[in-house]
Amino acid sequence: MSTTSIAIAGGGISGLAVLANLIFQAQTPFNLFLFEPSHRLPKGVAFSTDCETHPLNVRANAMGALKEHPDDFWKWVEKRKETLQPLFPKTILHPDAFLPRKLYGLYLEDLYERVQAVAEEKKIKLTVILQKVLDASESNDQLLLQVAHENPVTVDALVLACGVPPSKKLSFETPQLLDHPHYISDPWNSSALDSMFLHSSKVLMIGAGLTMADTVASLVHQAFDGKMICVSPRGTSSQPHLTAPPAHPLPQVKTKELPLTARGLFRTVRKKIVSHSEWRDVIDSLRRCTQPLWAALPFPRKNNFYAISSRYGIIIVIAWQLPVLICWKN
Repeated sequence: MSTTSIAIAGGGISGLAVLANLIFQAQTPFNLFLFEPSHRLPKGVAFSTDCETHPLNVRANAMGALKEHPDDFWKWVEKRKETLQPLFPKTILHPDAFLPRKLYGLYLEDLYERVQAVAEEKKIKLTVILQKVLDASESNDQLLLQVAHENPVTVDALVLACGVPPSKKLSFETPQLLDHPHYISDPWNSSALDSMFLHSSKVLMIGAGLTMADTVASLVHQAFDGKMICVSPRGTSSQPHLTAPPAHPLPQVKTKELPLTARGLFRTVRKKIVSHSEWRDVIDSLRRCTQPLWAALPFPRKNNFYAISSRYGIIIVIAWQLPVLICWKN
């Protein structure tokens, strides 16, 4: 009998979470391939940041990467408080805080080491390939993966954990504009942001979501004293989290309690928000059921969900309120 083989395309937090849950819950040995073309394994883009003012968007006690242990991250921090506090002297290490993503990156690195050790103990063969999966095709009830600069790999299952795709090119982005030293199409390019500070007294940001929040945090961290202007293409603005969690949070919603249609979901959530005084609490109560709910939706209804959500826009809740981060000491 052949050994089961599974591939994970993407080595950021999504890929690592799948990897960890597969290995920690495994009862028998199997083969596991992890593909990640960048140098950001296992942190991905968001958690590779060096800026201490880039916060998590979820409170620390709910940011565990393990399915059965949502508080795993906070327990990890709590055990290492004496070591971590000097590294983050301005951060209040508290379970209800929105801790720095840089700190979370350290947790992911430690989790990756734990995963590798458990894989070895359970005789699970983990192969890490620092290349991109280019294509996948069916081959005798298996999947044949075409890999950049490597021989094809045959697996029984493939998990796509590729993260958020790059933003679409804007209609006014000409080659000349993209080459301009003061136009930054990639706000994650920290060196470009640094060079901009020397020449700018005013910065315009297109977009009002989490990337905007990170850009503002980077500017503030670098002591930028000019004017910042934010333009929302949808005419919406991000909403801050509450400074403290509700005293009596709503119980977590179960997947079976929700309708499996986009309109039904929106209608149900709106009713819950109307009947409850704090809409953020309603959103938090849906947190644990979002993945199984999405998996249960038929493909056409997933497309319908995208269409409806893009039509109305999505209100993003951010973990800070200028000028002070919630997790930041005065």
